[in-house]
Amino acid sequence: MQAAAASAAAPQSAAALAAEPQASPTTASLTEASRAFAPPAAGSPVAQPTSASPAAAPPATAALAARFDPRALIAAYLLLATTILLQHSWAGLAVAAAVSLAVLIPLRAQIRPWMKAIRAYVIMTAVIAIISGVHFSPFSFDWEAALQTIQRFSGLLLVMMLGLPLMGLVTPLRVQRSLEQTFGWLSRFNVPVMSIALTVTLIFRFIPLLAGEWERYVKIAHARGKVTTAVGSLPFRMLLPAMVPYIRSLLRMAEQMADALEARGIGHPLAKPTQGLRLKFSREDIGIVITAAAAAIILFLIR
Repeated sequence: MQAAAASAAAPQSAAALAAEPQASPTTASLTEASRAFAPPAAGSPVAQPTSASPAAAPPATAALAARFDPRALIAAYLLLATTILLQHSWAGLAVAAAVSLAVLIPLRAQIRPWMKAIRAYVIMTAVIAIISGVHFSPFSFDWEAALQTIQRFSGLLLVMMLGLPLMGLVTPLRVQRSLEQTFGWLSRFNVPVMSIALTVTLIFRFIPLLAGEWERYVKIAHARGKVTTAVGSLPFRMLLPAMVPYIRSLLRMAEQMADALEARGIGHPLAKPTQGLRLKFSREDIGIVITAAAAAIILFLIR
Protein backbone atom coordinates (compact mmCIF):
# COMPACT_ATOMS: atom_id res chain seq x y z
CA MET A 1 0.00 0.00 0.00
CA GLN A 2 2.84 2.42 0.76
CA ALA A 3 4.44 1.72 -2.63
CA ALA A 4 1.10 2.33 -4.38
CA ALA A 5 0.57 5.57 -2.48
CA ALA A 6 4.09 6.75 -3.35
CA SER A 7 3.57 5.91 -7.04
CA ALA A 8 0.23 7.76 -7.03
CA ALA A 9 1.73 10.81 -5.31
CA ALA A 10 4.64 11.04 -7.75
CA PRO A 11 2.59 12.22 -10.77
CA GLN A 12 0.73 14.70 -8.58
CA SER A 13 4.02 16.16 -7.29
CA ALA A 14 5.40 16.37 -10.82
CA ALA A 15 2.22 18.10 -11.99
CA ALA A 16 2.33 20.53 -9.10
CA LEU A 17 5.92 21.36 -9.87
CA ALA A 18 5.13 21.79 -13.54
CA ALA A 19 2.22 24.11 -12.74
CA GLU A 20 4.31 26.28 -10.45
CA PRO A 21 4.89 29.74 -11.98
CA GLN A 22 8.43 30.64 -12.93
CA ALA A 23 10.11 33.12 -10.57
CA SER A 24 11.34 36.45 -11.79
CA PRO A 25 15.11 36.89 -12.42
CA THR A 26 15.50 39.10 -9.34
CA THR A 27 13.72 36.63 -7.06
CA ALA A 28 15.68 33.74 -8.55
CA SER A 29 19.00 35.51 -7.98
CA LEU A 30 18.11 36.31 -4.36
CA THR A 31 16.96 32.72 -3.81
CA GLU A 32 20.16 31.37 -5.30
CA ALA A 33 22.26 33.70 -3.18
CA SER A 34 20.31 32.78 -0.05
CA ARG A 35 20.97 29.09 -0.66
CA ALA A 36 24.65 29.83 -0.35
CA PHE A 37 24.13 30.71 3.30
CA ALA A 38 21.53 28.11 4.24
CA PRO A 39 22.88 25.61 6.78
CA PRO A 40 23.79 22.34 5.04
CA ALA A 41 21.98 19.11 5.70
CA ALA A 42 22.99 16.77 8.47
CA GLY A 43 24.78 14.42 6.08
CA SER A 44 26.54 17.16 4.15
CA PRO A 45 30.34 17.13 4.37
CA VAL A 46 30.38 20.86 5.20
CA ALA A 47 27.82 20.64 8.00
CA GLN A 48 30.60 20.74 10.57
CA PRO A 49 33.47 23.07 9.64
CA THR A 50 36.86 21.62 10.37
CA SER A 51 38.42 24.80 11.72
CA ALA A 52 37.69 25.90 15.24
CA SER A 53 35.27 28.70 15.89
CA PRO A 54 36.54 31.96 17.36
CA ALA A 55 34.36 31.26 20.37
CA ALA A 56 36.54 28.29 21.25
CA ALA A 57 39.67 29.51 23.01
CA PRO A 58 43.03 27.84 22.29
CA PRO A 59 44.47 25.63 25.05
CA ALA A 60 47.19 28.17 25.87
CA THR A 61 44.67 30.98 26.23
CA ALA A 62 42.40 28.81 28.37
CA ALA A 63 45.33 27.98 30.65
CA LEU A 64 46.16 31.67 31.07
CA ALA A 65 42.49 32.47 31.74
CA ALA A 66 42.41 29.90 34.54
CA ARG A 67 45.74 31.09 35.92
CA PHE A 68 44.97 34.72 36.71
CA ASP A 69 42.17 36.40 38.61
CA PRO A 70 39.99 38.59 36.34
CA ARG A 71 39.92 41.31 38.98
CA ALA A 72 43.71 41.62 38.84
CA LEU A 73 43.75 41.78 35.03
CA ILE A 74 40.95 44.35 34.85
CA ALA A 75 42.51 46.49 37.59
CA ALA A 76 45.89 46.43 35.83
CA TYR A 77 44.26 47.33 32.52
CA LEU A 78 42.36 50.27 34.03
CA LEU A 79 45.52 51.63 35.64
CA LEU A 80 47.54 51.44 32.43
CA ALA A 81 44.75 52.64 30.14
CA THR A 82 43.98 55.67 32.31
CA THR A 83 47.58 56.84 32.50
CA ILE A 84 48.20 56.20 28.78
CA LEU A 85 45.28 58.43 27.86
CA LEU A 86 46.76 61.18 30.06
CA GLN A 87 49.90 61.43 27.92
CA HIS A 88 50.30 64.72 26.03
CA SER A 89 53.94 64.44 24.95
CA TRP A 90 55.90 62.22 22.61
CA ALA A 91 58.22 61.19 25.45
CA GLY A 92 55.33 59.96 27.56
CA LEU A 93 53.80 58.22 24.55
CA ALA A 94 57.14 56.48 23.87
CA VAL A 95 57.30 55.21 27.46
CA ALA A 96 53.67 54.07 27.20
CA ALA A 97 54.50 52.23 23.97
CA ALA A 98 57.45 50.52 25.69
CA VAL A 99 55.25 49.44 28.60
CA SER A 100 52.56 48.20 26.21
CA LEU A 101 55.14 46.30 24.16
CA ALA A 102 56.46 44.61 27.30
CA VAL A 103 52.92 43.48 28.11
CA LEU A 104 51.94 42.41 24.59
CA ILE A 105 55.05 40.38 23.65
CA PRO A 106 54.10 37.45 25.95
CA LEU A 107 50.50 37.76 24.69
CA ARG A 108 51.28 37.86 20.96
CA ALA A 109 49.26 34.69 20.39
CA GLN A 110 46.16 36.45 21.72
CA ILE A 111 46.85 39.55 19.60
CA ARG A 112 47.35 37.67 16.31
CA PRO A 113 43.60 37.16 15.55
CA TRP A 114 43.06 40.93 15.82
CA MET A 115 45.82 42.00 13.41
CA LYS A 116 43.34 42.93 10.68
CA ALA A 117 41.49 45.27 13.01
CA ILE A 118 44.76 46.83 14.20
CA ARG A 119 45.92 47.30 10.60
CA ALA A 120 42.62 48.92 9.69
CA TYR A 121 42.92 51.29 12.67
CA VAL A 122 46.45 52.29 11.64
CA ILE A 123 45.28 53.00 8.08
CA MET A 124 42.34 55.04 9.40
CA THR A 125 44.73 57.04 11.63
CA ALA A 126 46.99 57.82 8.67
CA VAL A 127 44.04 58.95 6.54
CA ILE A 128 42.64 61.19 9.29
CA ALA A 129 46.09 62.68 9.91
CA ILE A 130 46.47 63.54 6.23
CA ILE A 131 43.02 65.12 6.13
CA SER A 132 43.67 67.14 9.28
CA GLY A 133 46.94 68.49 7.89
CA VAL A 134 45.66 69.58 4.48
CA HIS A 135 44.71 73.24 3.99
CA PHE A 136 43.14 74.56 0.78
CA SER A 137 43.41 78.33 1.21
CA PRO A 138 46.23 78.44 0.36
CA PHE A 139 47.00 74.83 -0.45
CA SER A 140 49.51 73.58 2.13
CA PHE A 141 50.14 70.81 4.62
CA ASP A 142 50.32 71.46 8.36
CA TRP A 143 52.68 68.88 9.84
CA GLU A 144 51.98 70.02 13.39
CA ALA A 145 48.25 69.31 13.11
CA ALA A 146 48.93 65.95 11.46
CA LEU A 147 51.40 64.89 14.15
CA GLN A 148 49.00 66.00 16.89
CA THR A 149 46.29 63.80 15.36
CA ILE A 150 48.69 60.86 15.17
CA GLN A 151 49.65 61.39 18.81
CA ARG A 152 46.03 61.29 19.99
CA PHE A 153 45.11 58.25 17.96
CA SER A 154 48.32 56.44 18.97
CA GLY A 155 47.30 56.57 22.62
CA LEU A 156 43.93 55.08 21.74
CA LEU A 157 45.72 52.38 19.72
CA LEU A 158 47.82 51.37 22.73
CA VAL A 159 44.75 51.23 24.96
CA MET A 160 42.92 49.13 22.36
CA MET A 161 45.83 46.71 21.97
CA LEU A 162 46.08 46.26 25.73
CA GLY A 163 42.35 45.49 25.93
CA LEU A 164 42.19 42.99 23.07
CA PRO A 165 43.89 40.10 24.97
CA LEU A 166 41.33 40.48 27.77
CA MET A 167 38.72 38.98 25.44
CA GLY A 168 40.56 35.66 25.72
CA LEU A 169 42.17 35.98 29.15
CA VAL A 170 38.90 36.77 30.95
CA THR A 171 36.28 34.05 30.54
CA PRO A 172 32.58 34.87 31.03
CA LEU A 173 32.19 32.57 34.03
CA ARG A 174 35.16 34.07 35.84
CA VAL A 175 33.90 37.58 35.10
CA GLN A 176 30.56 36.66 36.64
CA ARG A 177 32.20 35.21 39.73
CA SER A 178 34.45 38.24 40.13
CA LEU A 179 31.49 40.62 39.99
CA GLU A 180 29.47 38.54 42.43
CA GLN A 181 32.34 38.20 44.90
CA THR A 182 33.37 41.86 44.67
CA PHE A 183 29.93 43.51 44.77
CA GLY A 184 27.87 40.77 46.41
CA TRP A 185 27.53 42.78 49.61
CA LEU A 186 25.39 45.32 47.72
CA SER A 187 22.60 42.75 47.48
CA ARG A 188 21.74 43.61 51.10
CA PHE A 189 20.58 47.00 49.81
CA ASN A 190 18.35 45.41 47.12
CA VAL A 191 20.90 45.98 44.35
CA PRO A 192 20.44 43.26 41.66
CA VAL A 193 24.07 42.18 41.62
CA MET A 194 23.28 38.72 40.28
CA SER A 195 21.26 40.09 37.35
CA ILE A 196 23.92 42.64 36.44
CA ALA A 197 26.67 40.02 36.63
CA LEU A 198 24.65 37.66 34.44
CA THR A 199 24.05 40.42 31.87
CA VAL A 200 27.75 41.23 31.67
CA THR A 201 28.57 37.54 31.37
CA LEU A 202 26.14 37.05 28.49
CA ILE A 203 27.59 40.06 26.67
CA PHE A 204 31.12 38.66 26.97
CA ARG A 205 29.86 35.27 25.85
CA PHE A 206 27.84 36.39 22.85
CA ILE A 207 30.49 38.62 21.25
CA PRO A 208 32.66 35.67 20.11
CA LEU A 209 29.56 33.57 19.39
CA LEU A 210 28.20 36.17 16.96
CA ALA A 211 31.56 36.38 15.19
CA GLY A 212 31.83 32.60 15.02
CA GLU A 213 28.32 32.22 13.60
CA TRP A 214 28.98 34.79 10.87
CA GLU A 215 32.26 33.04 9.99
CA ARG A 216 30.36 29.75 9.72
CA TYR A 217 28.00 31.14 7.08
CA VAL A 218 30.91 32.64 5.16
CA LYS A 219 32.63 29.25 5.12
CA ILE A 220 29.43 27.58 3.91
CA ALA A 221 29.22 30.03 1.02
CA HIS A 222 32.85 29.40 0.06
CA ALA A 223 32.51 25.63 0.39
CA ARG A 224 29.54 25.60 -1.98
CA GLY A 225 31.35 27.70 -4.56
CA LYS A 226 28.93 30.62 -4.35
CA VAL A 227 31.67 33.15 -3.55
CA THR A 228 35.03 33.68 -5.25
CA THR A 229 36.41 36.33 -2.90
CA ALA A 230 39.11 35.81 -0.31
CA VAL A 231 38.38 33.37 2.49
CA GLY A 232 36.61 35.09 5.39
CA SER A 233 35.04 37.86 3.32
CA LEU A 234 31.88 38.33 1.27
CA PRO A 235 31.08 40.68 -1.60
CA PHE A 236 28.70 43.52 -0.87
CA ARG A 237 25.98 42.11 -3.13
CA MET A 238 25.67 38.99 -0.94
CA LEU A 239 25.40 40.75 2.41
CA LEU A 240 21.62 41.12 2.17
CA PRO A 241 20.94 37.41 1.43
CA ALA A 242 23.38 36.49 4.20
CA MET A 243 21.61 38.53 6.85
CA VAL A 244 18.34 36.57 6.68
CA PRO A 245 19.70 33.15 7.75
CA TYR A 246 22.17 34.85 10.08
CA ILE A 247 19.41 36.67 11.99
CA ARG A 248 17.33 33.47 12.10
CA SER A 249 20.30 31.67 13.62
CA LEU A 250 20.71 34.41 16.24
CA LEU A 251 17.03 34.19 17.16
CA ARG A 252 17.35 30.43 17.55
CA MET A 253 20.39 30.90 19.80
CA ALA A 254 18.48 33.43 21.92
CA GLU A 255 15.56 31.04 22.30
CA GLN A 256 17.86 28.22 23.37
CA MET A 257 19.58 30.52 25.87
CA ALA A 258 16.22 31.57 27.34
CA ASP A 259 15.19 27.91 27.75
CA ALA A 260 18.52 27.10 29.42
CA LEU A 261 18.22 30.02 31.85
CA GLU A 262 14.67 29.04 32.73
CA ALA A 263 15.65 25.41 33.23
CA ARG A 264 18.39 26.46 35.65
CA GLY A 265 16.01 28.59 37.69
CA ILE A 266 17.52 31.95 36.78
CA GLY A 267 15.19 34.73 37.94
CA HIS A 268 13.07 32.51 40.20
CA PRO A 269 12.33 34.26 43.49
CA LEU A 270 13.09 31.14 45.55
CA ALA A 271 16.21 30.17 43.63
CA LYS A 272 19.39 29.70 45.69
CA PRO A 273 22.33 29.60 43.29
CA THR A 274 25.35 27.53 44.13
CA GLN A 275 28.89 28.52 43.21
CA GLY A 276 31.25 25.77 42.14
CA LEU A 277 34.08 28.25 41.55
CA ARG A 278 35.56 30.66 44.05
CA LEU A 279 38.20 33.14 42.92
CA LYS A 280 41.19 33.86 45.12
CA PHE A 281 44.03 36.32 44.69
CA SER A 282 47.39 34.61 44.20
CA ARG A 283 50.90 35.98 44.39
CA GLU A 284 50.96 36.35 40.63
CA ASP A 285 47.78 38.43 40.72
CA ILE A 286 49.23 40.70 43.40
CA GLY A 287 52.43 41.02 41.37
CA ILE A 288 50.45 42.02 38.27
CA VAL A 289 48.58 44.74 40.16
CA ILE A 290 51.76 46.08 41.82
CA THR A 291 53.66 46.13 38.51
CA ALA A 292 50.79 47.89 36.74
CA ALA A 293 50.54 50.42 39.58
CA ALA A 294 54.28 51.15 39.38
CA ALA A 295 54.09 51.62 35.59
CA ALA A 296 51.02 53.84 36.01
CA ILE A 297 52.86 56.04 38.52
CA ILE A 298 55.78 56.47 36.12
CA LEU A 299 53.45 57.35 33.26
CA PHE A 300 51.56 59.79 35.47
CA LEU A 301 54.76 61.58 36.47
CA ILE A 302 56.09 62.03 32.92
CA ARG A 303 52.81 62.96 31.29
